[in-house]
Amino acid sequence: MAEELMKRKQLEIAPIAFMRGRTLENCFIILDVESAVQSYDIVAKRAEGSEKRPQGEGKGPLPIPEAKKQLVDACERYLQYAPNGEQSVQVAYKAANVYYKYNHFPEAVRLFTEIAEKHPKHELARYAANLALDCYNLQSDWRGMNATAKRLWEHGELMRAQPQLREDLAKVIEGSAFKLIEEMERGGRPLDAADAYLAFAKDWSGSKLAPTALYNASVGLTKAGRLERAMQVREQLVQRYPQDPLVPKVALANAQDREAVADFDRAADGYERYYAGWKKAALAANAPAPAKKGKGKRPAQAPAPRGDAGGYEEAKARDALFNAGVLREGLSQFKRAEGLRLDFVETWPAAPESPKVFLSVADLYARQGQPGKELKQLEEYQERFAKDPTEWLVVQDRIARLHARTGNAHAERKAYEEALAYWKPRRDRVAERGMPVVAQAQFLAVEPAFEEFDRIGFAVPGKLSPQRQVKWLKGQLEAKGAKLVALQKSYTAVVNTKQAEPAVCALWKIGDGYRRFARSLKDAPIPAELRRNKELADEYRAQLAQLAEAPEKKAVEALEYAVTRSRELSVANACSRAAADVLVKYKPDAYGPPLERFPEIEPKAASARPRGQGLLTALVQPAPAGARAEPEAERFAPLGSPAAAPA
Repeated sequence: MAEELMKRKQLEIAPIAFMRGRTLENCFIILDVESAVQSYDIVAKRAEGSEKRPQGEGKGPLPIPEAKKQLVDACERYLQYAPNGEQSVQVAYKAANVYYKYNHFPEAVRLFTEIAEKHPKHELARYAANLALDCYNLQSDWRGMNATAKRLWEHGELMRAQPQLREDLAKVIEGSAFKLIEEMERGGRPLDAADAYLAFAKDWSGSKLAPTALYNASVGLTKAGRLERAMQVREQLVQRYPQDPLVPKVALANAQDREAVADFDRAADGYERYYAGWKKAALAANAPAPAKKGKGKRPAQAPAPRGDAGGYEEAKARDALFNAGVLREGLSQFKRAEGLRLDFVETWPAAPESPKVFLSVADLYARQGQPGKELKQLEEYQERFAKDPTEWLVVQDRIARLHARTGNAHAERKAYEEALAYWKPRRDRVAERGMPVVAQAQFLAVEPAFEEFDRIGFAVPGKLSPQRQVKWLKGQLEAKGAKLVALQKSYTAVVNTKQAEPAVCALWKIGDGYRRFARSLKDAPIPAELRRNKELADEYRAQLAQLAEAPEKKAVEALEYAVTRSRELSVANACSRAAADVLVKYKPDAYGPPLERFPEIEPKAASARPRGQGLLTALVQPAPAGARAEPEAERFAPLGSPAAAPA
């Protein structure tokens, strides 16, 4: 009956007719169920063209279409009545494959593993084993996958019959074990996960996952606060798997952590290794193609290392080299720091940090007491990097101070002269940072004029007539006074630069100029014709002292202002000390050490002043009653303001 139905291609009911054969003798049962499987298989394949896979969860079981459900039922009946039949493996595989396709994973695993374990020599054994494991994989059931893979691994006959399956299972056991540790890690057990990763790396040292296991172990140890052990694990990774892509990341992390725990020497080693690894990888990546041999052809020049390569990042390599140089300097390893910084500038000459790094080499020379090398480095820095006028002047100031420190006064003065000449045409582009050297240069530039002023004296020539002596002395007073006014104007310009030390020194020089003016009057020699008459000599001396009163008063004002400003600006230099020392003589009560107070003594009345020959009285006339003692027009320019040019 069934055969007739199949011939008429009424396939849908033919399997039912075959199934009715079960009521016949047992000898027909196997034939009946086998034929049913074949019939439903044909029906299922025919239905696949119009079948639509239902939408649903990727891991959840999906509805099995009716035609394939009937096929599965037929297969299950076959396996029930003919478990050792000639087609049992193929039938079981067919049913398992339907279960697998529609996410009925427990049923699929049962049939696939039975094929692998009961029929290890069959050609479908390896495929069945892998599909069983994939069922666990699709469910992310790493524990089940690992257990099943280990059970199959221990099946000796299966391993002998399917040698390629051994390799498959090794990978599965390895991968699933790793996944189990990851689950442990996600479960908030970083220390347990770290120990498991370390055990994995030991058991599977040849695995591609071993470096990752060590890296993950270091991460877990870090989270658990075991930083030292984490760094040791990273070092194991670098030593055991130097070519692994994780090495750059691990090496840099170790260097950073070593720095964090103040292990600066090993931190510098780590930073240097990262840079060296990047340089090697970048050079290899950018290596030019080998040139063809020929006469007159030079070999292509190796390009500078550039870009990310071999897992290394150029930006991080640059930072690593910079950090290594800083650490080496902090460790007083100046030679190594020098080499690292010069290497930095050579590798990245256009980097924003290169000027700073190049200049810092001069600092290393200074710390080593090598002024010659320091000077050369500063001058080269000026030429290569100091394009901004402010920066050029800052370095020039350092050059001048270096000459002063080594006692080379000529070179120091020349450096300041160069600074002043450089500044004048660029003054509008110079910021505050570049002004200290300008102010000091301006201050020093006034020195020749100050010396010229100081050389003007009041020793009246003896061969002149009294009238000509008066005229000569008046000319000297006017000339010295005019130069003092000009000096005050020049020094006031220095004060106006608002640079603390040069400003205090300029104020000191203003006060000192007035003091020297007064002293030159007081110390002026008495003409020979007056020395023979004591009264005339005393009168001459008294009149000189009267002339000295005004500049002496100005001197005290200027010196007090210099001392006050030095205190306000926290400047303690030779100028401020000199001003304070002079003020002690003028105002000991205010600027000298505290003294024991004595009763005041009534001063003795002064005797009448004798009248002389009129040599100085012609210059010093008593002010009329009611008039101002010192008209403003005849006074020296007020302190702290620009002095007027002499008329």
